[in-house]
Amino acid sequence: MRKLLFFAIIFIALIFPSDTSAQSSGYKVVNFTSLIEINKDASITVSETINVDFGSSRHGIFRVIPITYTASGRTLNTRFSLLSVTDEKGLPYEYEKGRLTQSVRLKIGDPDTLVMGEKTYVITYNVDGVI
Repeated sequence: MRKLLFFAIIFIALIFPSDTSAQSSGYKVVNFTSLIEINKDASITVSETINVDFGSSRHGIFRVIPITYTASGRTLNTRFSLLSVTDEKGLPYEYEKGRLTQSVRLKIGDPDTLVMGEKTYVITYNVDGVI
C-alpha cells in the first residue's frame, strides 16, 4: 500500500503544468484542478480542469503529460489513453496529440481561431501502469 501511495504521489507531482512556462507563452494558468480516480485494475482516470487567462491572442494551450519516468530507481512506462478534451460545458476542443520525449504533448485549440480572455479546458485521460 505504501508503494502504491508513493507512486501515485510521484505521478501527481509530475503531471501538473509549470506556471513559468505558461506565462512565457502569453497566458496564465489561473486555476488547475485535478480529480484522480484509482480504478480497480490499478489504472487511474484523471480529469484536469485548467482555467487559463490569455493576456494576448493565442490559438490555445499546450499540455505535456509525462508517461515514462523514473521513481525510486525504477523506470515506469505507462500506457496513456486520452478520453476527451472539452470546455466546461462538455463541448469538444480541437486538439492534436503527439509525443515529446517521454511525454504525451497535447496541442489544444483551433489553428484558425484566436482566443483572448478566460477559457476553461477539461482534459480527461486514463493511465495504466503508473501504480
